[in-house]
Amino acid sequence: MPSTPYPLLIEQGVPFVLSMRVIDDNIPRDFTGFTAAMQVRPSADSPTLLLDLKSPLSIKLSAEGHVEVEVDHLTTAKLTACAAGNEVRKLNLKDVLLLGYYDLKLTDPAGVPDRVLEGPVFLSMEVTRNGH
Repeated sequence: MPSTPYPLLIEQGVPFVLSMRVIDDNIPRDFTGFTAAMQVRPSADSPTLLLDLKSPLSIKLSAEGHVEVEVDHLTTAKLTACAAGNEVRKLNLKDVLLLGYYDLKLTDPAGVPDRVLEGPVFLSMEVTRNGH
């Protein structure tokens, strides 16, 4: 099945959660025994990793088709405008920076990968800092 294009918006300095349910032919996919990985890079061919997330720590999978990607606030705080290359775009009526691109791969117990999501990652820069 081809991956679904889906842009992500990460807010710097706060937790990021992406939660979804994968359904094929009206039946939730059973992810028992699957592994998952998601990487964010400035461009698809870049050797630079901005985020490297894997199951079971950062990506949770369930037998009921649920996929949840979590990035803690300390990690999102480290994402910077320098990494984003300062390319400003409008998204939901606010200025955000293009951080890079991602894909989310799920690999079945036989080792066959499936890219379920892919797209650009935007960063909304934090203004209030120092624990406030």
